[in-house]
Amino acid sequence: MTSVSLPGRGVGPSARRITPGRRRTSLPPREAPPAEPRSWPGVLAALVLLALSIDIGVSAGQQGFGTPTLLRIAVLLGGLLAVVLLGRFEAFLLVVLVVRPILDITTATGGAPVLASAVAALIVLGVMVWLGAQVRAGTLRPISWMGRCCIALLVIMTISAGLSSDPVRSVLQVARLAAAVAVFLAVEQLLTSEARVRRVLLACYASALVPMLVAALQLSTGSFLRSANGLGRVTGTFVHPNSFGFYLVLLLVMGAAVLRHLRGGSRLFVALVLAGGTAALIMTYSRGSWVTLVVGILVVGVLQSRVLLLLLPAGLLAIPVVAPSVLARIADLSQSQSVIGTPGNSLLWRVDHWLLVLRGARGHELLGIGPGASDFLGERVLPPHNDFVRMYVETGTLGLLAYLAVLLAAVSIGLRAYRTQPPGLGRGLAVGALGCTAAFLVGSVGGNLISQVVVLLYLFTFLAAASATGRFARPAPGSPERAWGRPTGDLVGARR
Repeated sequence: MTSVSLPGRGVGPSARRITPGRRRTSLPPREAPPAEPRSWPGVLAALVLLALSIDIGVSAGQQGFGTPTLLRIAVLLGGLLAVVLLGRFEAFLLVVLVVRPILDITTATGGAPVLASAVAALIVLGVMVWLGAQVRAGTLRPISWMGRCCIALLVIMTISAGLSSDPVRSVLQVARLAAAVAVFLAVEQLLTSEARVRRVLLACYASALVPMLVAALQLSTGSFLRSANGLGRVTGTFVHPNSFGFYLVLLLVMGAAVLRHLRGGSRLFVALVLAGGTAALIMTYSRGSWVTLVVGILVVGVLQSRVLLLLLPAGLLAIPVVAPSVLARIADLSQSQSVIGTPGNSLLWRVDHWLLVLRGARGHELLGIGPGASDFLGERVLPPHNDFVRMYVETGTLGLLAYLAVLLAAVSIGLRAYRTQPPGLGRGLAVGALGCTAAFLVGSVGGNLISQVVVLLYLFTFLAAASATGRFARPAPGSPERAWGRPTGDLVGARR
């Protein structure tokens, strides 16, 4: 059998040869994997918008909301909306998660909540645009039970706002809650892969960097915006230390659940945020946040890591040694009455205030007096300090039932993911979601969490991530693709 050299290709050992009688068959072209979009443009855009957000806060603090500050706000909002319209919705969402806690710094320094309210409206608008595009393309997946309960709650609150004595204030309150619900709906639809879940987690923990830095500056310089019994309380970029405290609780509880499932730089980064967040939480002197953290860690310990159940008592005993001022803050609860006859601690004051607020619902039992109106029922403008009381007084029996349905759906999300996910990051998300929900339930008894969009934003993000993990398609047996739920590598640069 002879071989023939191809003309024009040269001869010799390296020449390509064809053997007569042997027909070459062409294989079908191998399907190339979808190209992964480069991450550096999104990172660069996030850094630019983060710098612009900080610049807005400084400008508002120094010059108020004059023309220069409003122009900066317009540039920020225009840039975020352009990201959505250009099809980079994931980048838009990640930027929102990173910069949202920074935006309250304008309110914390005495300014009007213009920037935070504008961003809340932008979130709702951006999500509606993106969801509309999904409907048009036929790629919208069914909305979960919690998403439907949240939408029903918004409808009831909107009706109640129309009947309120101050409809504008009530509608603004509904809009702030709508921003958190919009994030939940978007995250639940967007997270179709493990890599996206990891990027969202990274953005949530990156959001704590600036607030913790501001808290460290407040502690080092003594420039506290709040104090209690002579103790300066750090607030970070938040309006109140209790808000900052529960925001940190969410990160700490979820971090305790997922840290063991992370690897490389992502694990180190989250661990550093957990260490700094723990120190900042202590310095908030937010007793309610301390209690909710213990509850959340107990849930994580029971469901996933018994070691935490051993470390928790040791950590609680070590805190008074490291920070003796904690004991002074706790000792305040032993005072039953002050020298002028008023409640001597915040717990007794809350009980009296709840009874006062509940009396304001008389005659409005079905739809309430309107979102945000319960803050004005006392002698001073004060929130109810109980989310269940707030929802009943402001939205009536219908609103309270819808709110309870949302909480029940949140628990259901965590339990379903916990039962269906194998050991790995998916299981960790489920455990963290249950721990955060338990902490939120306890915190709602004595706090104002339902009215704090920043707190709801990250709680709903974690719940949506836990809900989305069960929707990922498992690879076929023998497929080289990585199965969801197995411990994998770094957050940064993870494969799609």
